[in-house]
Amino acid sequence: MQYHVPDGQVFNNNKNLLEFQIPKSHQDWLEFRKLGFGASEQGTVQGCNDWEILPTLLEKKIGVRLEQKAMNERMLSGIMAESIILERWRYYDGTDSGYIENFMANKKIREVLPVSSYIVNTKYPRLFVSLDGKALPNQTHLSGVKVPKSFPVECKTISMMEAKKWYEGIPATYRYQIQQQMLVTEVDYAELATLEDGYKFTVHPFKKDDMMQEQIITKTNEAWALGQKLIEMKQEMDHYYNHGEHAKADRIKSEYDSALPLPGNQDLFHDYYSEKMYSQKVSSIADVNDYKLAVMRLKVSEAIKILTKEKTQYENLLERRFVISQCEYLDFGKQGKLRYYKKDGGKNFQLSFTGVKADVNKEEIEKILNSINI
Repeated sequence: MQYHVPDGQVFNNNKNLLEFQIPKSHQDWLEFRKLGFGASEQGTVQGCNDWEILPTLLEKKIGVRLEQKAMNERMLSGIMAESIILERWRYYDGTDSGYIENFMANKKIREVLPVSSYIVNTKYPRLFVSLDGKALPNQTHLSGVKVPKSFPVECKTISMMEAKKWYEGIPATYRYQIQQQMLVTEVDYAELATLEDGYKFTVHPFKKDDMMQEQIITKTNEAWALGQKLIEMKQEMDHYYNHGEHAKADRIKSEYDSALPLPGNQDLFHDYYSEKMYSQKVSSIADVNDYKLAVMRLKVSEAIKILTKEKTQYENLLERRFVISQCEYLDFGKQGKLRYYKKDGGKNFQLSFTGVKADVNKEEIEKILNSINI
């Protein structure tokens, strides 16, 4: 591809890395993205992205489904926000007030450069990354340790509603994204800079996770192999349709749908299967597994009703405790804290846990499900 820059200077003088400078929304950009999986797509590959599912991603890669080409307002806002977040990052010292004081004194703590290219590691040809920022080498990260190499800096803007998903930790799709960035650039450290609700700035440090990176390699190879298989099936299916052999084409179509990844728990699968339902028969003979799935779905629905009421009861009791004590925090010592507060512009108070973790006992959940008679 004509945008290839083979100078070895893209990241820490690593000769394994290739740089591709491709304008976003350009046709070559769309074609390049079909050659592998980007870091922002890795959550989809792993099945933990609420905004996209693997079947639709694969169909974009193989050309069955069109990918957005034109720049839109959301994409533009994200690109413009990156420069704002990186500028705050330069002053950030790990404290809420310190970086504001550094900004007022024009005292930059660290330096970062924006990156306007795609990076591919020849060791992992089906993975690519597009970094928001590249921290310069020999800078100190948040723990006070000097990092001799450049490292990725990822930027995220988070809405008030989205921030609620972060109470129990950084969402898995972002953790996989940053682990892929470290894997491709061959570094052991990276940072995620977030701007919540337009004003609250935080930097999250990341270290290399060998298990997650091995999972990235394995799942990426599996997804790529499946994509190649789907291409062959699509070509065979089109051949039969074009020659009027509809029965054979329908058989391949059924095999194609069966070969797609099993659904996860994302709501998007409902939309996907509704879209794929092009015809309906009066009935089809169900097997034993179909019946088990139908029964479990009913049991889970009933369990949700029961647990939702239980959850509301516990919340009400905790809120009563806060009212009696007229405090903002309930301190559990080493076990963490529980906060009862109202966000800026919010109507009601809400509960927020910090450091409090509960081990989910699957046996207890199974007891609830088994106690429900269908």
